[in-house]
Amino acid sequence: MTTAKNIATLAVIVLFGFGGQLRAQNTASTNGYSKGNIVVPITLRMVAPMNFGSFIPPSTPGTGNVNVSHDPSVRGVSGGVTVAGTQGATEAPSDWVVTGQPNFLYAISYGGLTPPGGAFPSSFTMTLTSTTDNTQHMTLAFAGIDVTTGGATGFGNHVSSQNPVPAQLNATGNGAYSQGGVLFVPHGQAPGLYSGTWTETVTYN
Repeated sequence: MTTAKNIATLAVIVLFGFGGQLRAQNTASTNGYSKGNIVVPITLRMVAPMNFGSFIPPSTPGTGNVNVSHDPSVRGVSGGVTVAGTQGATEAPSDWVVTGQPNFLYAISYGGLTPPGGAFPSSFTMTLTSTTDNTQHMTLAFAGIDVTTGGATGFGNHVSSQNPVPAQLNATGNGAYSQGGVLFVPHGQAPGLYSGTWTETVTYN
């Protein structure tokens, strides 16, 4: 009898033990986690316009050009265009300053197009119009972009020829780049100041 009671008691304990394990495995919980990071808004500012200087069109039929490449070694005139003395020798690419989140990558685009690396000139063109006669026009083709370091103080400190994909802000959230172009000057083009605008955009990658 004693043995039978002991066996019966043991059987009940074992059954209750398994039942408790089954209930514990039926549900599990842990804590979820979420996060969000607010970054510094990206900004863009032109600090120097694209300047083709002062020049004289070709004296014979044809089209010459003025080149203000981001690469100083290839800037100048060709195709019969003549720089108007030392007063005209002010050719320079446009210079831009970017600020934002330190070390973040960013892309550069203009006229709604992302510039193709290595293209010279690029497929993106725009028209410059005489400020005194709106029937007179010249065509500008955008060339390469050179990213520089050190913000506005870093122009000429080139870290990439042609178009970097993408560019990067430095550890203090500053960046800069120069943008070149080629202006096509036909024979007989009317004298005057020519100008034009476009939309330049920088976007976090």
